[in-house]
Amino acid sequence: ADIDDNIDETGADAFRDDFQGASFEAKALPFPTLDLADLATTTAEPKRFVIERLAPAGEVTLFTGHGGAGKSLLGQQFATAAAAGLSCLGLEVEPAPAIYLTCEDDSRELHWRQTQLCAALGIGMESLAGKLHLVSLRGELDNAFCTFTAEGMLRPTVAYDRFAALLDGSGSRHAYLDNVAHLFTGDENSRVHTTQFVNLLNRLAGETGSAISLIAHPNKS
Repeated sequence: ADIDDNIDETGADAFRDDFQGASFEAKALPFPTLDLADLATTTAEPKRFVIERLAPAGEVTLFTGHGGAGKSLLGQQFATAAAAGLSCLGLEVEPAPAIYLTCEDDSRELHWRQTQLCAALGIGMESLAGKLHLVSLRGELDNAFCTFTAEGMLRPTVAYDRFAALLDGSGSRHAYLDNVAHLFTGDENSRVHTTQFVNLLNRLAGETGSAISLIAHPNKS
């Protein structure tokens, strides 16, 4: 259809000028494309998973379950298995430093769970020092990783910067964030808000090569 079909004559010229101007800008800055000639000389590699079939490296995944189902314990268990170089529930887990960050449980609860996990796995807790990073933000204010402007644009916060620094500085390749409701305070029903939040973490995951798992409750309905 002609671009003037639904525009009166007065606005048609202005619209056409804007449209052509946008096209010119797009041609001046084209989208980058893959160099297939170069790729033809290299070996293609499949997606790498830090937990087979569940958590791809360099990606964000969502791990949901009803309250009391054991999401938090399982997240800490996967992080422990990664740091200890063990499989978990019959799944291969890439040995690497790991982070388990919770906004819901205090340090005492993390200590209690870790004691039980280490006993069940037959490992000494001291052997995980420097490889397993347990973080409790329970009771702290301003845990959200981002805010949104009146126009709906995302702005990373100090809390996000602190997490990014820990992820990069520790060399962790597994990160479990519990619970996403504390970290994302935008509108869950807004595609604009949720897409920007996931893109923020996907960029961080891609830059570090880490798998970031968001622990959350399912929709109440």
